[in-house]
Amino acid sequence: MPIYYTSLNEILKSHSQGQELSRLQSMWLQFVILGMLVTNSLCWSKFERFGLQEYGKSALCWMFRKASIFWEYLLQASVIHVLSSYNVKVGTLVIDDSDRERSKNVTQIGMADKIKDKKTGGYFLGQNIVFLILVAEEITVPVGFRFYEPDPELTAWRKEEARLVKKKVEKKYRPSKPEKNLDYPTKIELAEQLVEEFAANNKSCRVKAVVAITLYRHCSRDFFNFISCIFK
Repeated sequence: MPIYYTSLNEILKSHSQGQELSRLQSMWLQFVILGMLVTNSLCWSKFERFGLQEYGKSALCWMFRKASIFWEYLLQASVIHVLSSYNVKVGTLVIDDSDRERSKNVTQIGMADKIKDKKTGGYFLGQNIVFLILVAEEITVPVGFRFYEPDPELTAWRKEEARLVKKKVEKKYRPSKPEKNLDYPTKIELAEQLVEEFAANNKSCRVKAVVAITLYRHCSRDFFNFISCIFK
């Protein structure tokens, strides 16, 4: 594990304007990753017990919330390190998204929204994650993700539009569709960001194909034109 963190810091210094981890941050990150492997969870209370109470859960949580760690750069550097370690030169990118159900009582989790349950036909409170995976002969590894959050104004408009259409209200009397809010990118836009980010940070890896689920193929022809331009 020390070799991994040494390599990680070297990549951070060369790829992210010198945003390397301090000694304390490195020790904390090593402990947390080891705790995740042992407990199969991300839970500060479990980590406290795992560490025989040498590290308090409040201190571990404070480090996560307050330390000036550039998390996005950290993931990018880790991907670069893994691909270099396995000498991955060619691969296929796979784009998909997944709904993660959360507690109905949650009030402080980010980007949680009402999601239709495909199994029951009802709804649950959860998060939708758009992710990118690299499939190579050597390994299959996740290389990026984004949380998707629907535009609440657009969601409200669609609900009202459906209600008025059902009542057979003429279009000229129905509210017009709100303009796009750039603070709420679509799943396709998030996927484009992930692909563009991977291409910029892993130029030594040749992408021979990009695979996406039906949503991305049918919603926008521009989506694959965009990808074709990135990878020539």
